[in-house]
Amino acid sequence: MRYYKIEIINQDQTVFATYTTGENGNIDLGALQVEFDIPVTTLARPIGAASLKIWGVGLNVIYGANDFNGKLIKISAGFVTGLPLATAAYNSGQTGVILEGLIWQAYGNWIGTQQWVEFVIVINGKTGITQQLNITQSTWAAGTSMADAITNTLKLATAQADPPFADPIVSISPNLKLTQDEPSFSKTLGEYASYMYDVSKSIIPAANYAGVSICIVNNRFVVSDGTVPTKPTTVAFNDMIGQPTWVDPGTFQVTTSLRADISPLSYVELPTTQVTIAPSNQYIAAQRSSFQGRFFVKSVRHIGSFRDPNALSWITSLDLYSSPAANLQNAG
Repeated sequence: MRYYKIEIINQDQTVFATYTTGENGNIDLGALQVEFDIPVTTLARPIGAASLKIWGVGLNVIYGANDFNGKLIKISAGFVTGLPLATAAYNSGQTGVILEGLIWQAYGNWIGTQQWVEFVIVINGKTGITQQLNITQSTWAAGTSMADAITNTLKLATAQADPPFADPIVSISPNLKLTQDEPSFSKTLGEYASYMYDVSKSIIPAANYAGVSICIVNNRFVVSDGTVPTKPTTVAFNDMIGQPTWVDPGTFQVTTSLRADISPLSYVELPTTQVTIAPSNQYIAAQRSSFQGRFFVKSVRHIGSFRDPNALSWITSLDLYSSPAANLQNAG
């Protein structure tokens, strides 16, 4: 069964409101209809705010929609145990947090018998909007690695964050070094991420080099440039909806059932299937993925409409680099 949990949280971390399909194995058959569109990408390459719409709320929620403005929001989604495929997805850890952010704007409406409230959400807004972080990088000395500079800078910038940040995960090329000291100052995380991306591309100008990117995953900075392969998340063929398709030069898109265990700057493994191909077999494409192997995740997008029965109404869309990230590890 499809699952969601929406937690709206005050700045003092107390819960303001909760909407869910059920907790602790209990299923609420009267759970409200929700619709969302949640893009997840790197800080240097934002692609717009997330949106959420909750149907069937009371008039008190509609009239008091302004009370949601400026509050934190956390959305978990995926599947819980049930038919037809939910048990495997749930047991493999695919259900989890798909968004943590700040409600930038909330508004409600009542037309005929329909009542709803909508939210415009700034992803990672609690660090990028409510705090203007003064990000001073004074620790990148000549000959030292960019990995050390980024780690020290991000830890210092978020030392007073509430809730606290976990230590950054930095997986970038050891060749990213400069011959001179490189102090810098940035007003926001996005500005800092863009700066480090540009610097990395100037150090390693190879055409197939992705550059250093930074994103936030569950209160932790993840920094990667695709040169340090890590353990990939396997995408089962049964979880895929349709076949992968090209969307940009060097980038293709994979659609799966909604899942929270894949984020930008991680790796996925598309299924390798051994199939005997006979000349008379016209349906071979329906039995195997047209792309196979390990790939680097460029961006993720979660799209959901809880009560829409169409399989495409509860999905995660992955934009992947067309070449396995392992091929980039010799860049520089």
